[in-house]
Amino acid sequence: MRGNLPGSEKAEKKRNSEESELLINREHTCPACGKIFSSGSPLMSKVIKKGNDADLRPVYSNLDVLKYQIVECPSCGYADTEKDFQKALSVEIKAYKAFGLNTNADAPLTEMERDYDSAYRHYKSALRCLTIRKSKKGKRGFLFLLTAWLLRGWREQKEAAGESVSENDIMSLKEETKMIRYAVESLKEAQLTEDFPICGINEPTFYYLMGILNFKLEDLNSASTYTLRALQSKELKQVYRVKAETLIDDIRKAKRLGQGGTDEK
Repeated sequence: MRGNLPGSEKAEKKRNSEESELLINREHTCPACGKIFSSGSPLMSKVIKKGNDADLRPVYSNLDVLKYQIVECPSCGYADTEKDFQKALSVEIKAYKAFGLNTNADAPLTEMERDYDSAYRHYKSALRCLTIRKSKKGKRGFLFLLTAWLLRGWREQKEAAGESVSENDIMSLKEETKMIRYAVESLKEAQLTEDFPICGINEPTFYYLMGILNFKLEDLNSASTYTLRALQSKELKQVYRVKAETLIDDIRKAKRLGQGGTDEK
């Protein structure tokens, strides 16, 4: 039989080799302990984007960029998204240091390729770190959403390799939905306490995003409220307006089928 099975050891080594060609080594200095280390970062000029899921997850054909979104210090466990790693407020760094640095951090000193399991551990470290730092709810909510997206990509990879995923697996739809629920809870709080843009998302796009996330959680009334609010904004980009119009039709259809709420007038 020619070629390698998707899940075989040879296929995995080939995938890692190809993935390394899409990465660049970036050096970081930890804002909490001063440790200098490096990690792989996507070379975006070589990454091919296919589009976005309905909830805005970016999808690429040759590399899941989400695996490399988190930078974690191998010395103290301080972690954040790559773009925000050096941007923490002094009060957040102070809170992290006061909690006690994680000297048992298992992040490697030098890291390039990541599998999904490793990436997920980095995400958990970042979520823990943001909680300790008492970061804004919007930032925490968006990181929960990124985690949900990571789990979706992980599940898709397994299913593409012919592997089954049960509801007890880390990357299951059940776990993804849990992360989405945490994201919605945090983003709702952020909406009440923070100014737009929230974590880089402007107001009409935020409403659309909350609409689709609530739809995924089968909260049709909240989904409808947010989506209609997005459509009422003249500042909603056309690409999101088309998505929002499709979403409101899906919400109304779901209501007619008795999945919750009452039909829109």
